[in-house]
Amino acid sequence: MGDYREAPPRVAAIDGLRGIAALSVAWFHLYTQNAGSPLTEAVPSAASLASVWGRFGVQLFFAISGFVVAYTLFNDRSVDRIRDIGTYFVRRSVRLDPTYWLALVAYLIGVPLIIRLGGPAEVFPSQMLDVPEVIANILYFLPLHAFLYVPVAWSLIVEIQFYLFFALIVLALNKLEVRGWNRANVFFYFGVMSMLATVVPMLRSGSLQPNLYEYLYQFLGGIFAAAAYLRVPRAALLWGLYVALMAAAFALLRSSYVLANLISAVLIVASVQWRPLRHLLSAPTMLYFGALSYCIYLLHQLIGGLAIEGLQTVFGRTVGLHQLAIMVAGMLATVIVSALVYARMERRTSSSAAGSGADTA
Repeated sequence: MGDYREAPPRVAAIDGLRGIAALSVAWFHLYTQNAGSPLTEAVPSAASLASVWGRFGVQLFFAISGFVVAYTLFNDRSVDRIRDIGTYFVRRSVRLDPTYWLALVAYLIGVPLIIRLGGPAEVFPSQMLDVPEVIANILYFLPLHAFLYVPVAWSLIVEIQFYLFFALIVLALNKLEVRGWNRANVFFYFGVMSMLATVVPMLRSGSLQPNLYEYLYQFLGGIFAAAAYLRVPRAALLWGLYVALMAAAFALLRSSYVLANLISAVLIVASVQWRPLRHLLSAPTMLYFGALSYCIYLLHQLIGGLAIEGLQTVFGRTVGLHQLAIMVAGMLATVIVSALVYARMERRTSSSAAGSGADTA
């Protein structure tokens, strides 16, 4: 691998958007799994609907990942051999895996306590330790049906597969460019074929059936938005075609998941192009939540769950708006612990990775 290409400047608004995604997922899980009926029965149905929509923060995360990985890697000509992809994964592992491993240990210890306090046992797997399963979870490059001790790790599995997929695309772009192919044209055809392979079968079948790459369509909006932001010729056209296909898919399927992907694709572009939203997402508070987003995402079901179940044990599980204060306490506990983990671990590993030329975008 040649000298590492310096990463492009961070897009601050995307970091702020990442914080919103993490907080929305955390609110959804704690609202539905831990606060439960004592809170949901006490608030208006519109508030419950808004809270349930927080689950689509995962779709926003996937779109953001599509943007970040494409923005970081698209113009990286140093990826010219298969082993360069391995180097890329090592850099990301150095930055992200220690925090995940800490979360894995915390869940192994803390989940039995949540269940004893009356928490949702159906959310968490059996805590009978199985060494092969623990080892598999440490590596987490697993099939989606794998046994997971950290419930949200399924999305990490999807993301790591996407990283591999897009790194292979960049390798192919670099190889073809050396042979005289036009990089922008090749990317355009890749984009069209990706939409045909993932979105069109969904339109034809009238349902969200597994396709060539079941989750790829959730990343495409971010990929095309990043390429357009980098001024890749016809990338804006790809993004427009994607939005049109998502709109058609929603009209056909009436699926909230499709609508969430459509909204995520639009939010990505709005966050970098629309000045008021860009300034809002780039505010220091939003950037801080963006920095904490990975820790919040990994830890919220454990830390927030423990806080809510503990407080409900003390103050009762009766229906009432006082449960909202308990819910907020669970979110606050999640943020505080996430801030500590970020300061003690993730920020240090990120700095180390950046010093060695890692992708920190």
